[in-house]
Amino acid sequence: LDFITEGLSIFGAVSFSSVLTSGYDKTRSYAYYEPITTISSTSQDSLYFLERGVDTDLTVYTGYNYENNRTNFQGGINYEGAFGDHTLDILGMYHQDLYSAIGSQAPYVFQNIMGRVSYGFKQKYFAEIGFSYSGSELYAPGKRFGFFPAVSAGWLIHKENFWKENSTLTYLKLRGSAGLIGNDRGTPRFNYNQYWGTARSEGYYFGTGSQFYNALIELQRANPDITWEKALMYNAGLETKWLNNKLSVNVDVFYEDRYDILVNMGNVLSAISGVNSAARVNKGKVVNYGTEVEAMFRDITGDLEYFLGSHFSFARNKITASYEIPKKEEYSEREGNPVNQYYGLEAIGFFRDESDIISSPVQTFSKVRPGDLKYKDQNNDGIIDVNDEVPIGRHSYPEIGFALNAGIAYKGFDLKLLFDGTANRSVYLNGYMFWPFVNNANISKWAAEGRWTPETHAQATFPRLTTMPNANNYRASTFWVRDVSQLRLRNAELGYTLPRGVLNKYGIEHLRIFVSALNLISWDDLAVNVHPETLNMGYPAMRTYSAGVKVNF
Repeated sequence: LDFITEGLSIFGAVSFSSVLTSGYDKTRSYAYYEPITTISSTSQDSLYFLERGVDTDLTVYTGYNYENNRTNFQGGINYEGAFGDHTLDILGMYHQDLYSAIGSQAPYVFQNIMGRVSYGFKQKYFAEIGFSYSGSELYAPGKRFGFFPAVSAGWLIHKENFWKENSTLTYLKLRGSAGLIGNDRGTPRFNYNQYWGTARSEGYYFGTGSQFYNALIELQRANPDITWEKALMYNAGLETKWLNNKLSVNVDVFYEDRYDILVNMGNVLSAISGVNSAARVNKGKVVNYGTEVEAMFRDITGDLEYFLGSHFSFARNKITASYEIPKKEEYSEREGNPVNQYYGLEAIGFFRDESDIISSPVQTFSKVRPGDLKYKDQNNDGIIDVNDEVPIGRHSYPEIGFALNAGIAYKGFDLKLLFDGTANRSVYLNGYMFWPFVNNANISKWAAEGRWTPETHAQATFPRLTTMPNANNYRASTFWVRDVSQLRLRNAELGYTLPRGVLNKYGIEHLRIFVSALNLISWDDLAVNVHPETLNMGYPAMRTYSAGVKVNF
């Protein structure tokens, strides 16, 4: 819209999709033959077969009906301008998503009004303010929209007059941001409305008969104040370039305060309240913090070109409010620990003999024998039960991630390698795959060679083998949790690019031949012979080899 003012523009897009699936089947029963006996006065009885089932009407079935429709619209206005030392960028945008599916009481509707104002001064000071006014039909009228602002700023320090130009540190940028974001995923639909229904187990007998009448009961408690889950996020970063831009190093740190997380209040609601299903309320809290560092070095020396890059990230979280089911012992509570922390018993070895069993705390899960797992009595009450469960290991996701990528090129030949790895992660070896004879599972080499026997009790690494159910040994415990770190050669590629002089004769601008491998080698400290990511015994991650030619004319 330069005819109005230079730098002004509008944009918009509409997209829609419609899916309809319908089935119309005609079927008829199979033909069958009915034996018929005839009696004749002049001859012996005779038997013949009468065809049946072919004169019936076709049965029509009109199932498989499914239909959904989705319409998206977005549009906005943008302005970009420069005035001497000042730059200005203003954006306003509207987005709507309308989705309807057969069987739904009402279409799903989401709306957003978004905006951003960016300002720069002398190409070394930068500031930006953004916002999103988001609406979701998952919440009650009057509470459907949430306002989520954000602000950020940056400073190119190396452009200041006090900064002496040098070849050691050639680029230095400091930046920071803070913002509030909202999340409506996982919110039960129409949870702000109270619904009533019937249940087979709740009702009354009237009179002297045995007729049972279902009662009208309150279903899950409504929460008219249910709202967005929110996260207040802070980030600070430093970007640098060194040695005439050959080396770049970037560092980020972040802190996130997530609150108004939906929790089920049935965890803390007494059963004598009579409430069939408690409401979900926005009371959960989690904090998350960490850092991220990346570096890259590139250089060219004659015909030799090479690069070396690395990446490191660390993130840790902690539940600060969970409203969980009250625990007898404080050490069993989830609050204060990471999300998805493993919990279980602390295994302290195997029972040596019957005298060891008699002199140990009573294990309540099943009758134990020599060679079964022995657990620690955390509260010293003489009984091993669920009240002795403590945090074990870490969690299924890694806290630390790292990567190293390197490459070298010389006179047409090039080699590229990518390593990545994780640390501060635990895996839980649960399920019949690791439990011999359970659900007709095979026995692994790990269990067979390390099983407890009276002769191998000193070096045994696996409980005694039995074909009978064993609730004691297969409890969640430290025996089945393994801390694991891994390093993998994710990708390796070797290539050769033909010289331009050879190619120009044939009208080819570029031709490269290469071979590559994916998931080539993996190292980990997991004693069990399983892949640390898939946890499939005998089925490692897929290793792929490929070769190709890339040609540009």
